[in-house]
Amino acid sequence: MNMKSGWQKTVVAAIGLTVMTTAAYAGLFGSDKDEYALSATPFDFAQSSSAPLEMSKDYFNSHQTESIKGVKKVIIPVFQVRFCMYDDAKKNYFSQMSAGGLTTTRSGSVEAGVEVKLSQEVREKITKRLYDQFVERLKKENVEVVDIKKYANLPEVQKAIAEVPESGTVEELSTLSGRETEVEKKKKASFFYPWAIHYPSKYNNLLFSGMMEGNVPGQSTMRVAERPNLHPSTIKIAKKLGAGIVSVGYEIRLDKMDARMESSLWDTKLIVEAAPVLRTRLLAFKVMPESGDTLMMAVGMGGGTNFTGMNFDGLGIMPISKPIFGTPKYGAFPWIDTMATYGGLTKSDSYLFHLTPDPKALESDLDKVMDAQYNLLFSMFKDAKSK
Repeated sequence: MNMKSGWQKTVVAAIGLTVMTTAAYAGLFGSDKDEYALSATPFDFAQSSSAPLEMSKDYFNSHQTESIKGVKKVIIPVFQVRFCMYDDAKKNYFSQMSAGGLTTTRSGSVEAGVEVKLSQEVREKITKRLYDQFVERLKKENVEVVDIKKYANLPEVQKAIAEVPESGTVEELSTLSGRETEVEKKKKASFFYPWAIHYPSKYNNLLFSGMMEGNVPGQSTMRVAERPNLHPSTIKIAKKLGAGIVSVGYEIRLDKMDARMESSLWDTKLIVEAAPVLRTRLLAFKVMPESGDTLMMAVGMGGGTNFTGMNFDGLGIMPISKPIFGTPKYGAFPWIDTMATYGGLTKSDSYLFHLTPDPKALESDLDKVMDAQYNLLFSMFKDAKSK
């Protein structure tokens, strides 16, 4: 699906009889209720600053194969920020009305969406800002970041740069990996969404391709960021520079949308609403110490739910997913949300919105949310280093 066709809406109705005196109808979609459909899921920003390690357990799982206590110097071959460029929802409806032995049936589907208008220039600026903040966090933990650019002549570096798309490339990613709630699954219109993938420089996107990274040639390199693997060539680069490795990725959505059906005796109609809600989520965080190396594929906790294979010595952190028993406090793959101040949401027709956020306000909102994200992440990093 390209972005243009993603905004096509479909309305289908099959009507048996249209005049009834009394009614009995079904399919009102009560199971689609979402308590925070148009608002930020509550998050205690104060606690994320005062007690981040305790809070992190509700958002992340970790798996460690080797001590990272001695990590002093690292390269960052992967720093990835994904921006979702549109959001959509789909409603299938069915209702029956009966009287005097006569039945009226209405059925069909309607699609609606929010298109994000955020320039590549602004997305690049945000990505570099988040990267600089991330590097400063590492420095506070006494970890030096080695600039790979100084070693651009290494064959492994040149090979990786040649294999990945330019920063800002929009790729359509499947949502079938389970990174969504049951309500989101019911509402979605697409299995693929366009995400703009960004990184601060071409030296921070050394993802490679091919079977060694778990994806076949031609498959999106963007999926690599959320796998708990490090490419053997990336490890070779680190060894040549006498450094460890840190790899991290985040995804960002700028809206929430709610689509629901309302039925009456004579009509069934779609109600679509949207709100500017900033949502952020960790893809994965990986740390290999200077002394680390490749491992045979190792299964982590949760029966491999989060860590189906961790092929390096060190620490891996990923969003908490649905365990075999029970339910995570904030659901599987939880977002950290805030009600946004950037505005810019307009409705172009009954089912389509455009979102053009104010860049300055977006920067401020992101500082708030990403400060909380980094608080949780680095509390776990610091805790792992102490062991």
